[in-house]
Amino acid sequence: YGLTGEKKLLRFAEHIVSCGGIDGDNIFELARRNEIDPYTYPVTKAYEMISCMEGLLEYAIVTNNEGYKQAVHDFGKRVLTSDFTVIGSGGMTHELFDHSFFRQSSMGVCEIAQETCVTVTMMKFFARLYAEFGDPEFADALERSFFNAYLGALNTEKQVEPRLKKMGGNIIPEFLPFDSYSPLTLGRRGRQIGGFMVFPEGNYYGCCACIGSLGAAVTGLSSVRCQEDNGKCELFIDHLIPGEALLDLPEGRFGFRIETDYPYIGKADIIITLPVGENGCSGADCPAEPRPETVINVRIPGWCRNYRVAINGSAKELKQEKGHVSLRGSFKDGDVISVEFEIRPEIERPVIYGSETVAGEIREQDPRAKERICVKYGTLVLTPELEETAEGFDAPLPAGAFDEAALSRCNIRPGTVDRLPKASERALTAVFKDKDGREATLFDYSSCGKKWDGRPIGPWFRIR
Repeated sequence: YGLTGEKKLLRFAEHIVSCGGIDGDNIFELARRNEIDPYTYPVTKAYEMISCMEGLLEYAIVTNNEGYKQAVHDFGKRVLTSDFTVIGSGGMTHELFDHSFFRQSSMGVCEIAQETCVTVTMMKFFARLYAEFGDPEFADALERSFFNAYLGALNTEKQVEPRLKKMGGNIIPEFLPFDSYSPLTLGRRGRQIGGFMVFPEGNYYGCCACIGSLGAAVTGLSSVRCQEDNGKCELFIDHLIPGEALLDLPEGRFGFRIETDYPYIGKADIIITLPVGENGCSGADCPAEPRPETVINVRIPGWCRNYRVAINGSAKELKQEKGHVSLRGSFKDGDVISVEFEIRPEIERPVIYGSETVAGEIREQDPRAKERICVKYGTLVLTPELEETAEGFDAPLPAGAFDEAALSRCNIRPGTVDRLPKASERALTAVFKDKDGREATLFDYSSCGKKWDGRPIGPWFRIR
């Protein structure tokens, strides 16, 4: 309807909303009442539910229905608090909402979990919510998904799912660009192909391999935006990803280049690149008249406690407002805005709940969950390469390597900053030591486990 203005399409959308999305209940009204979490809805298939809510948001915008707009916002918030995990995905049981925020540190819930379809659909949803409501928590969530679950699922080593070679027939065992499932406790990548379907000629595909490219597109397209007000435009740089932007603003063309190894290193340079002939300049060709004032807002990640902003080396005292710092000025070609974040390793501990009853089913928590921790480094989640015990559990790492004193003296070594590190390379290595010198080495989750027959990984690991 937004593209064509055809009333019949709007009437069809109204009919879909009036039907409530499912038989026997109304998921849109459940979201509007905002009384229960999505995992307790009558239908819990995560990415389908999310897409329904994204459609409801588009309907609400067209019809100016503030109640439904708020319902979608509240639904997104409930997803974050009930079914969003440390790596930025959801679902401990296949692709279903199932209170995975609680269950993520438990081993043995289901080997087929944290589906890439869910990760990418969440990313698209969070980008849309952030664009509509400006809530920085949604931008933080998209970033966490991209740099952990999403890049981790990227099949950089062109691995082939092991069972395909055993199936026989006319199947051609070739690699798919994305893995389907991501481990949270002791496990390996490449467990199964989600939505596996075979073409008559023997090639095949899966749903995660198909939707995977959307994650990169969403992250890139949502990294820079322009917000117009009274004929003027404010720029928002929401994700610090290396690249260039050239924008047509009301006051003329404006460009910049981002140079950074973020989030492996807490520093980024935003270099202004004004085009010649469009009220811009280049070196000695710069005109004498000042360029119209431009406002650039840079997002400060929610995890960041201390930051520093400078223009051409001169520090600026800037306070955050709605997750951004705002720089206003007549920028010249070659001006450099530098942003630095203080990144410290932090420990996240599991929710200890013992058991819970969902839809009449009693779910017992893994008793070893209380022995597990997760180490975060800014937006990154770290994982060890684990040793498996004879009982099938991960061998514990020394607890003293993760106490407050050990965290303060850990050795962080950024490594390969290529966005596609090889299996033998790591984008970040962190070495922790206890007071007796015993070491525990962790790596960024996204570059671990790339050889699917290698050592198991798990961002929730045991300490003792």
